[in-house]
Amino acid sequence: MAVEISMPKMGMGMQAGTLIEWLKKEGDAVTIDDPIARIETNKVATDLEAAGNGILLYLKSMPA
Repeated sequence: MAVEISMPKMGMGMQAGTLIEWLKKEGDAVTIDDPIARIETNKVATDLEAAGNGILLYLKSMPA
């Protein structure tokens, strides 16, 4: 079953976030808590971690 990964809300005041880079590529296996992407908000830059085990099927970056 595919699961969509979305930008997490990093705090009550967060208005927007930016995907800086994917740390994994399509077809890579991931396990829970593996860092898969680097994200940035107006206050913090952090790694987005996999919520479970699986394979990254498709990576999409949204236009700015």
